[in-house]
Amino acid sequence: MVEHTYTYGTAGGRPLPMLAFLPRHHRGRLPAVLVVHGGGWNQGSPEGFASAAVALAQGGLAAFDVGYRLDGPGRAGWPDQTQELVSAVEWIHGHAPSLGVDAHRMGALGSSAGGNLVALLALSLGHSPPSAPTPLAAVVSWSVPMQLGTRGIPGWLRDDLGYYLGCAPAACPDRWRAASPAAATTHSGTAWLLFNSRSELIPLAGAQAMAQARHRAGDQAQLVVYPGTRHAGEYQGRAMAPTVAFLRSHLGLAPPHRS
Repeated sequence: MVEHTYTYGTAGGRPLPMLAFLPRHHRGRLPAVLVVHGGGWNQGSPEGFASAAVALAQGGLAAFDVGYRLDGPGRAGWPDQTQELVSAVEWIHGHAPSLGVDAHRMGALGSSAGGNLVALLALSLGHSPPSAPTPLAAVVSWSVPMQLGTRGIPGWLRDDLGYYLGCAPAACPDRWRAASPAAATTHSGTAWLLFNSRSELIPLAGAQAMAQARHRAGDQAQLVVYPGTRHAGEYQGRAMAPTVAFLRSHLGLAPPHRS
């Protein structure tokens, strides 16, 4: 595996980092996978989610572990953070030949808050004009807030969402709906693999609503529910193999060889 560090853009005068993990000795152009960390939209880093990117590269995929400008008091994350991911996709498209990747075969893995951004990215690219980057062929989400502003959201997450969206649900319901992937009704052309634990931090109802919404829109969507309370990276050891297999399948690679 080969690791590189790039800057794919700037936000607020600060560089936006990208860690690239590429399989060694590969032939031809590889599919690319955007990897986006969680942390309530206000913390976390690419380095904190690098183990998942490394596992994808070990599974034969080119993994691009991206950072985004974190939100906080007085600076909402939505919609700028999603637009930064669009810039990351555009950067990969522009550098695909030198990276040795096929940007027309691109997927994504998002964890928790980062998965919300990935889902919004996929939905926006799915109905973008022809001049926009190629839509994501496959998305995997681990414990992602998909349905915002509904009952059952714990108080700490509601606080994080308030910073992310810059307002309370009653003050700007349209923003909360627009940032809820499960509220989207358009066909994205993306295949979805959604993971959630039954009794974890992120209510399972959001993942269920997302799967139902994608089915109604004509997308392929599969929901995997683990027992217990583990959240996102806490079940990475269990979810990583099916994540790699799903992305390989939908990005045009044969299943990984088993000795």
